[in-house]
Amino acid sequence: MGDWVVSSWGDDFFDPSGRVYLVFGSAPGQPAPGSLSSADVLLTGAQTADAAGQALAAAGDVNADGFDDLLIGAPRHDVSGLTDAGRAYLVYGAASLPASINLGAMAPGQGVVFNGEATGNLSGISVCGPGDLNGDGIDDIAIGALGAGPLGRNLAGQVQIVFGRVDFAASETLGAVPGCLLAGQASGDRLGTDVARAGDVDGDGLDDLLAGAPFADPGSKTNGGRAYLLRGSSSLPALIDSASFSAFGTVINPQFGGHYIGAALAGGGDVNGDGLSDLLFGADQADTPGGNDAGRSFLVYGSASLPSVVTLGSGGVTLDGGAAGDCSGGSVSLAGDLNGDGLADLLIGAQNADGGGNNSGCAYIVYGAPGLPASISLDALSWRGVVINGEAAGDRMGASLAHVGDVDGDGQDDLLLGARFADGGGSNSGAAYVVEGACHLLLAEGSMAEGDTFSMKCFGPPSAPFLLWLAADAFPVPLGTNKGPFWLLDPLEIGVLFLDADGALSLPLTIPTGLGLSGVTGYWQFMAQPQGNHCDLSGLLETPVS
Repeated sequence: MGDWVVSSWGDDFFDPSGRVYLVFGSAPGQPAPGSLSSADVLLTGAQTADAAGQALAAAGDVNADGFDDLLIGAPRHDVSGLTDAGRAYLVYGAASLPASINLGAMAPGQGVVFNGEATGNLSGISVCGPGDLNGDGIDDIAIGALGAGPLGRNLAGQVQIVFGRVDFAASETLGAVPGCLLAGQASGDRLGTDVARAGDVDGDGLDDLLAGAPFADPGSKTNGGRAYLLRGSSSLPALIDSASFSAFGTVINPQFGGHYIGAALAGGGDVNGDGLSDLLFGADQADTPGGNDAGRSFLVYGSASLPSVVTLGSGGVTLDGGAAGDCSGGSVSLAGDLNGDGLADLLIGAQNADGGGNNSGCAYIVYGAPGLPASISLDALSWRGVVINGEAAGDRMGASLAHVGDVDGDGQDDLLLGARFADGGGSNSGAAYVVEGACHLLLAEGSMAEGDTFSMKCFGPPSAPFLLWLAADAFPVPLGTNKGPFWLLDPLEIGVLFLDADGALSLPLTIPTGLGLSGVTGYWQFMAQPQGNHCDLSGLLETPVS
């Protein structure tokens, strides 16, 4: 089962050095911890104001010991008097990890510290595990340093690729470790603001890497930003000057100025089923028909014949935010296969959206499919996806999000949504939500108090009949059936209903008063018949009455 990780890098109350919480995947139906204090492993930064955890990544197996590793950026770390040189920590996976790890004092064999080289580099501002870039059979890592000035170019930024190997020292200096340095093209570009695994975009059998320079000015497009797709190769040089990049991959240029392309990147999933990995770019400052700063995202399909330069908006899919100021595309992910159709799905965050209250934020799931239209409005997804709204005003849910694999062992990929200003553990303490993938989906929106009416939202195949159940109890672990996982105990049949032509239905349901329902949880599930005799079960929905 997949594990998941959450950081609190601005944790001024508990630990200003930054904290990272690792939670191991659990059996189906078992809830994730209600508080991160019950996380399986706590990792803490080495210095005050390190910002350890500002960047996190699953690194793959970088030391070839058979366990996946964790990469943590601490961009504000001071290295031997070099203020904000930054560093990154590679924590080795193991069959047994201690409950607490001080990143600055890891035990021998527990991991590696990669130190930045110069004052202000901010190494570790972004990190990723791109897979095996050089084809040697060992996973590699990439560490961004947006403040670096390679080749005499102030704030051009850089990305250091570190080749995986079995004999890392406990401490390494970036620039002196075997790998490949990608240097920013021009002063002020800030290459390395984001880095992301691209997967195999061109079908050559090697993994590729995405790196972003959001302050680049291609042509006359001021702050349009730029991204670089670096093709994996067994002969990557020690230095690549991105000003002469055509021999090494593809340059992705912005549609317009002010898009800051390269600030939010994602790859590694096949959205259209052609066997090649696709790429997703967020532009949260883009103006769309929905209004100024509604935000826009761009899907670029993988190809064995990608040109040396691609301009966003020409080919692929454009996904527009729905309302002014939503800032959709501030975070993006190719979210694995959430609905079980065998295709990667898109995940787009809009932290300023107002669906659950002012600036509650939201996340859009857009289902992968062959032949997606060239333009999609995120506020009119209908059967093409699902909108998940933040819980309360000011939460800014969707500021961060990620595909986390199958964390509950039910065979469906899951996702993780961050709400950095949620108040569940105190004012602006933040929250993380694990959303379980399901072939069909149930959501509840609105107040859950006695006498209140909430909206039950059902999503599945267009125009399909479905049978809706309600139960007072559910198995902690689902029963495996030939229809899918089943949780409910002694369910009450609500009735046979029909999804509309867009595969959706919204039901207003009122919680009765006078029945002592306060504190009681209802469990909901439905079974839909998409075609012939084949049926699928939705995921389980819990509605606790307050």
